[in-house]
Amino acid sequence: MAGHPSAAPRVSGCPCSAGSSSSTSGGCTSGSTTGGSKNSAARDIKIESCESDPSRGIVARISATNRSSSEKYTYKSNVKFTDPNGTLLRTGDSTIPYVMPNTTDTLDVAASYVPTGSDNGSGGKCEVTGVTRTTA
Repeated sequence: MAGHPSAAPRVSGCPCSAGSSSSTSGGCTSGSTTGGSKNSAARDIKIESCESDPSRGIVARISATNRSSSEKYTYKSNVKFTDPNGTLLRTGDSTIPYVMPNTTDTLDVAASYVPTGSDNGSGGKCEVTGVTRTTA
């Protein structure tokens, strides 16, 4: 965002793992996750940031870390966005394809949101659920 006239509200204290959420006002909170075993795909997905962007709305940067030394994986998940009042803005599917062994790839997922009144977009929430991992 270098050179942009106003800095977007950023999350502090992230990354959050899948099944957690982060907000544009900061911090991570727990949420639901699928799987839950120590070796599940959910532990490979993190919300790196959740921020308000004047041109794109609320943007979640999702990362997928392939911990395998030999398999290439594709990660699929759901991303849920809520506004500062808790109103659902969007739930959508996201895919991070062909993550090579021992690497991390990222994906930005956005939900349209135009703040009103004194709301600066701070307080929106991003949550990742329903993570699956398949051999690519």
